Amino acid sequence: AGGTTPSGTTPSGTTPSGTTPSGTTPSGTTPSAGSAPAGTGGSATGAATETAEPEPSWTNPK
Repeated sequence: AGGTTPSGTTPSGTTPSGTTPSGTTPSGTTPSAGSAPAGTGGSATGAATETAEPEPSWTNPK
C-alpha cells in the first residue's frame, strides 16, 4: 500500500501531464505568432527590391 495511490493516481500524469503542459495554449499560440512576422517581413523586403530593379531598367533603354 506504499506505491498504489501515489503511483498511478496523482503523479501518474492525469492533470499536470495532459492538460496544461500538453500543448494546448502555450503550444499553438506562441509559435503561431512567430510564423506571421516571418512571412510578412520577407515578403516586404523582396517586393521592394523587385520593384526598384525594373524601374531604372526601363528608364535606361528608353
